Amino acid sequence: MRLAILASLLALAAADTTFKWAPVLTSSGSSPTQREGHRFISINDSYGVLFGGQEDKYTVADDLYKFDPATGAWSQPSASGPPTARYWHGMTAVGQNSDQVYLFGGMAQDYTPLSDLYTLDTTAPSWAWKAIPTPAPGASSPSARWGHSVTRVAADLFILFGGYNGSTQPTDCLWVFNSTSKLWTKSTIVGTPPRSRAWHTANWIPSEQTLVIFGGQDSDFQRHNDVIFVKDAANGSWTSVTTATPYIDPALTTLPQARSEHSSVEHFNDVLIYGGLSNTGPFPYKDRVYLSDAYLFSISTLKFTPLSLTLTTPIPSGLYDPVSSGSMSHGCSRIGTQLYITYGMDQYMMQLNGVVKVDLGNLACPPGEKYVNATAGCERCPPGTYQGVKGGTECVKTDPGYFAATFSSWKATMCPAGTYADGTMTTCHPCPAESSSTPGSSTCTPCNPGFTTYNLTGAATCQPKELTYTLFIPTVGLREAVLAIAIIFIVVSLATAMFIAVYGEQRVIVSASRRLLYMIIFGSVLSYLSIVTMFTQTNAGCLATAWLTNMGFSFMIGGLIFKTWRIASIFNSQGNRKAMKDADLLKRLAAFITLYLIYHIAWSIHDRPKLYLFNHQIIDAQVTQAYKCTAGPWSTGMLIIELVCLIVGVYVTVKVRNVPSAFNESRYIALALYNWLFIGVILQVILMVTNPSPDAAFVIQALSVILTAGGAILLLFVPKAVLVISGKGNNVSSNTMPTSTSHGSNETSSIQRKTVGVPIGGPSVKATVQASEADLGVPKNLKAVQETVERQKAEIAALQRRLEGKVANDV
Repeated sequence: MRLAILASLLALAAADTTFKWAPVLTSSGSSPTQREGHRFISINDSYGVLFGGQEDKYTVADDLYKFDPATGAWSQPSASGPPTARYWHGMTAVGQNSDQVYLFGGMAQDYTPLSDLYTLDTTAPSWAWKAIPTPAPGASSPSARWGHSVTRVAADLFILFGGYNGSTQPTDCLWVFNSTSKLWTKSTIVGTPPRSRAWHTANWIPSEQTLVIFGGQDSDFQRHNDVIFVKDAANGSWTSVTTATPYIDPALTTLPQARSEHSSVEHFNDVLIYGGLSNTGPFPYKDRVYLSDAYLFSISTLKFTPLSLTLTTPIPSGLYDPVSSGSMSHGCSRIGTQLYITYGMDQYMMQLNGVVKVDLGNLACPPGEKYVNATAGCERCPPGTYQGVKGGTECVKTDPGYFAATFSSWKATMCPAGTYADGTMTTCHPCPAESSSTPGSSTCTPCNPGFTTYNLTGAATCQPKELTYTLFIPTVGLREAVLAIAIIFIVVSLATAMFIAVYGEQRVIVSASRRLLYMIIFGSVLSYLSIVTMFTQTNAGCLATAWLTNMGFSFMIGGLIFKTWRIASIFNSQGNRKAMKDADLLKRLAAFITLYLIYHIAWSIHDRPKLYLFNHQIIDAQVTQAYKCTAGPWSTGMLIIELVCLIVGVYVTVKVRNVPSAFNESRYIALALYNWLFIGVILQVILMVTNPSPDAAFVIQALSVILTAGGAILLLFVPKAVLVISGKGNNVSSNTMPTSTSHGSNETSSIQRKTVGVPIGGPSVKATVQASEADLGVPKNLKAVQETVERQKAEIAALQRRLEGKVANDV
């Protein structure tokens, strides 16, 4: 916009303010009779149309004339249904090519103001005036008036302002007519309304999107030379406007005389004003002055520039002479590079005849046209191109997302939402069905899944489809296969319990504490049974799954942790190592399980898990629903508790990593806990982060149970079974495998290195320690155990004395 204003100012500065005038001599055709108060407008920037006017004091015309600027000839086209005779009416042309004529109001032959509205389609094969029906009751429309202005502001909008409402009372109302809806809207004026007036002029400046009102007179015939700017404040509808009366400093410019009944035409970013009626004395009606001056008003600098008028061809006697004598009430319009002024009234109050034209020069090429040196004339920019400054020599191709649909486009218009233009199109095309676009788009975007245009084209947005619901059907074969695996593991656990019952006297079983082993196996069976309850998909199944899974965890993890903790409490104590009986250990484990039991009772009372239907997946408005168990704060709390238990278990196994253990059981417990922590966390994260199908979620939850509980059972009992089957179940291992030999206590490592293989008439130190650990179990033959303990105590005492002496010698 700034570039356009700058170009306008530079062109004006470079241009001569002398305008050359010449009469248009008509050699043929039927010319209009002399008249004033008529209207003369440009159609598609190609020819002019004149209607109505007052021929003399007693005669008002209703005739229609067409003017050819190329030949200067007038013709009188046939147009049926003309409006009644009138003058001082309002008339303009709208449509993409300014070819739809609209006429409103005026003064009738009997001096009655009119309020009728007519339209004339100049593109039709035969012309016909059509009356626009009066709005229905309750709809608004302007009252009867004359001396008003009617100005095109858009392809389908024109603005009516002012005029005498009734007799001699002017109005300040501003009305907007939409040629598409055929409805009137009274604009709300934001700010100070302009003074009421009539016989003013109003011109639309497209580059500034401003309606410029100049002059006019009020009810006491006082004439004005003020300028009013009117802008749209309602995003294209003109239902609300802002007005401003800019201050024009008389010290910086030459102000024209106040006037009315003058003519004006837009000239790029300026307004060219000519003639009219003024007054020199205190009585405007009597002291009248007919003007023949011309001014150019710049909307950007707020300055009036006087123009010199030079006749290039003498005007024959009896024809209109706008230079030597003043006039008013003429018709004025620009066609191409020429300004045409038609007819009017002179100082003797005589109606004039004839037409004069003003050569606007090279800079006359307005925005929307380009200057062609070869013809020294203007050429309209074709559709698909535009020219935004005056005096331009090239038409600019529109960018993608913009269009210039008509000839003489002065700017590229953004394609509205729901349309597109790829840069090769002269207009915006509607988006195909099932696609949409935002304003200024070069392409249309297909609707996202679940959205549609309902097979309509030109959609600005895609609408959500109506959802259809289907219930997910579980894959029974897959779930039955998983269930079969769970049953196999239940059988394995029961077989393991039978194995312990049969071989419970073997030292490899005794050293691990049979009762704790039974509890671990019981916990695994509970865990496997949770897979069975998951399979049922019922409210009872949800509650049972939570109980079985978590209570099974408490039995298994509790047993593993407390077994390891007993070893740590013995071998990491600073004083005498005292064995902990199974009964004491089971009391602690029972307390741990009781806490779990209390938590689940409270959970079941306050927020028991139950089955609910959820939207698993939405694909193109197809909603797949499935059932799953609720997971609230109580479930989250249990996950946190179990995570803490696993971390504590791992910590305890680290504490006993350097402690010798019979049959390497501590190492297998550590592996079971590591596996449980790793597998449990990984699978839980997968469930939370991804959105697995109900079948996949069932498999993941079942795998979590099988890989953790089943892994623990296999790690604990397979080595024992191998020893028993190979006949080594009563042989205490002398090859302990502490998890670390380089990062443990230096003293412990030193003693271990110095005592390996030192004979004392019995097993090595490690074997002795392991034997003591083995005795933590309570065998059935109490007498045999007591004898073994007494023998080992004597051996340990002898070993300690030898070690003390050996260490002293080493130091």
